[in-house]
Amino acid sequence: MSIPEKFYRNQIDLNKYENDLAARLIDTYNKIMISAAERLQQVPIGPELDKARQARLKIILKQVKSDLDKWRNSSLGIMVKELKDVAGIQKDFIEGLLEDIAPAELANQINALQIEPNFVDTLIRFDPTKNNQIGLPKGKVFNVFKDSSSLQAIQSRFALTAAVGKEIVLPNGQVVSKAFRGLTEKTADIFGHTVRQGFIEGQSLQKIQRELIGTLNFNSNSKGGIVTSLSNAQTKTIVKTTVHQLNAEISRKSYEINPNIVKRWEYSAIHDSKTSAICRALDGKRYKVGTGPYPPQHFNCRSIDVPIPVGPITGKEYVPDGETYGQWFDKKIAELNKKIPGKGTAYGEKVLGIKGFAVFKGLRKEYNSATEAMRKFIKKDGSRKSLDELAKLYKKK
Repeated sequence: MSIPEKFYRNQIDLNKYENDLAARLIDTYNKIMISAAERLQQVPIGPELDKARQARLKIILKQVKSDLDKWRNSSLGIMVKELKDVAGIQKDFIEGLLEDIAPAELANQINALQIEPNFVDTLIRFDPTKNNQIGLPKGKVFNVFKDSSSLQAIQSRFALTAAVGKEIVLPNGQVVSKAFRGLTEKTADIFGHTVRQGFIEGQSLQKIQRELIGTLNFNSNSKGGIVTSLSNAQTKTIVKTTVHQLNAEISRKSYEINPNIVKRWEYSAIHDSKTSAICRALDGKRYKVGTGPYPPQHFNCRSIDVPIPVGPITGKEYVPDGETYGQWFDKKIAELNKKIPGKGTAYGEKVLGIKGFAVFKGLRKEYNSATEAMRKFIKKDGSRKSLDELAKLYKKK
């Protein structure tokens, strides 16, 4: 199996965008929590939680819940708006990839995937427990493809629709909107319980604030407290898993509607100490397009689905069968530097960023393995790439 090297570059850049989106949502959330902790100064000083202090605390806790609700709705809105653009970017990228790996006679005959505007809306906002919304039974959406005479089958054949969006859930079975609601509700409960308990025990205001937010009010890069650390990690997990699912659905569907170019795909996992048992077991297994256990199989899953071209690839830079992207990347840099000193380094910095390439080189030296270095880099890479930067790289002109 050979695949154009840009397939792997796209995965790295998409990971950087996920980092950026999550970081922006987390930053806003942390500011809300810092403000809430500082508002505790408005509670009258006293040895116990008397009526006056209870009344003031009740007002503050109500405001905390309101602010968290606004953050949740705002975060969902940002995700809907941006992931609609991401869906279009990745659609264009996959179509370009299909053109690259298609037999010459089919390169200009790519079946284009249609993404309906409300697909991302339902993926992010759909909640079957509210407003009498009832999701379709699992598998219903894809079964209609077998009935080519049905109107739904004809409409769905080349499209990602609202019905498909409703079918996509997080690995624990929750929809995205419910995951965010659970996060904010739990945070509000923890905040209220921690403050009440602290006042009852006669703790100082500074101690209560430190337990809630750590030292984030002094240093945004410091370790947070009980209402920030876990919630920040959960927010990042939800964002990254959702973007991963979106991309997997676009690629899967695009391959399905182009059976003359891609008939099978391979499950590719990153191997390290944190690789899950299921991904380790699935790594390298190949399936007919539209079948098999697609990634992500769990939260924070880093596995990807790699298309297997029908025929050989010619005229493109590609990672050959039996070679990892890390090995190819390392060899590419060495070859370019041999031709023109510094050219390979410039290429590496363009792909991974200046700091990222420095990290890769350090890992390459530490593990004496380009494959292991790239795997570790992808795992540790916390660099960010904006939506505009992603679009400039992969959106069709």
